[in-house]
Amino acid sequence: MDKQITIVYLENNPLDRAVLDLHISQDPHDGASDFKLRYSYDGCLVEAKHILERDWRPSSTMILFDLGLSSGSENLLPDPAVRQTLGSQFLTKYLTSEGRHILPNERLDTFKKTHPAAWEYIQKIEGLSTLLKVRLAHPDLLCGIVSHYVGDDIRGVLEALVMHGWPIDSNQGEQPKPLVIHKGNLAGINQRLKATWEAWQAVRLEFYCKDVVQNSIVQAADGTAKSLVERVDLIRDNERLQPDDSESPIFICDFLGLIDLPHATLTLERLFKRAFPSLRVVKAKDILAMDRDGQYLFLDTEDRNLSLRYAIEQLRSAHDQQSPTQLVCIVRGRACDEAEAGQVFEGIRVDNAFWYTIPSMPVLMSRPALCDTFEFDRFVRAIVTSASEHAFFVRDSTVDGGERFLADLRGWVKALPRKSVPASLMTVWDCLCEAFEKKILTKTAIVSLFEKKASDERLKTDARAELGHRK
Repeated sequence: MDKQITIVYLENNPLDRAVLDLHISQDPHDGASDFKLRYSYDGCLVEAKHILERDWRPSSTMILFDLGLSSGSENLLPDPAVRQTLGSQFLTKYLTSEGRHILPNERLDTFKKTHPAAWEYIQKIEGLSTLLKVRLAHPDLLCGIVSHYVGDDIRGVLEALVMHGWPIDSNQGEQPKPLVIHKGNLAGINQRLKATWEAWQAVRLEFYCKDVVQNSIVQAADGTAKSLVERVDLIRDNERLQPDDSESPIFICDFLGLIDLPHATLTLERLFKRAFPSLRVVKAKDILAMDRDGQYLFLDTEDRNLSLRYAIEQLRSAHDQQSPTQLVCIVRGRACDEAEAGQVFEGIRVDNAFWYTIPSMPVLMSRPALCDTFEFDRFVRAIVTSASEHAFFVRDSTVDGGERFLADLRGWVKALPRKSVPASLMTVWDCLCEAFEKKILTKTAIVSLFEKKASDERLKTDARAELGHRK
């Protein structure tokens, strides 16, 4: 870590604040002090309202919450009935997954309505209610809990409250661990803070693209279509789908523009590590420097005018020279040229078991059977959710319409006329963000917006192709 991180701690007990400060200042660490504990706000004690009033920088601020911020909280938290309510597994599931199907600005109200008993307790426990509000308002801020009231009986819900909105899979071992710490267990606090902080800085960038990447549809050479996450798990669980170094690498031809999505690299690397634990990204300039014992993920993100055949042949050549343990190649293809992939791989004799395509939007939507599948519905849901969150959290848009509008919008996207379907995922995603920003709530207006964006995209694509032809 090359800069100081400010920890803002909501705790009303001066002695407990001093104890945490002492552990942070005296706990062994490598190098100069990385963390600075802060209790005051413009000369006053940090209070819950100050957290919501100020825009904290997610790249340099961590917020820790005590649960007993008031006498009412201190009396409630030991109550077995309260702890039983807070220990609900259903509540944990809601906080970590189901809440993302609701528009961001409506999540807190929906939570209050659907879980009134839990909200009644949470509202009285100032630390928890403020934490939930902060997680909803600032999903890219790292939050944690340091309290005497942390216990195994409610740890699941406390971790779910901290994780609410995190762009991660909580069941994967390499993910950041929620900062839920008992005050009597502060030994080694610096290393735990540091490890969680560094992991969080990586995953927070994935917030708006992770679900889209994981749910993108990947088609095998035999025509079977699955989401990317399902495809990776299938490769992991079926050894014959993992080529050894005497065969070809795994090739995935991206005709959707998935690798153009901001920060998609992080999700792709994390996703393929399910099948290949030692996988790391290799860039074009380093592809001949791969070592034989390594596992690599190559993303073709640099030369947009490179033909698919040339890119595949170059990668095969690099693989044959270096023979790494494993090489997964996600290569850019020209939208709607999916048929080219079969011809290329047949021409250079790559086994059908080791190449896949990520079809472009027009190709996906021109196949009624595929559009009717659960995988396609999940993919469209992920795009709409991602766009609504980006519009709300990044573009400061008030996203209106409720769950009914989200359902209608997903239906309209799946039923777009052919001329209104953009080829690129980025164009679709940007179109949805604009719909939320401009409060476009009717089917006719949505179709018109998509048609204009698709037309503009075709003009730009044709201009790039003409420029490439002249060169």
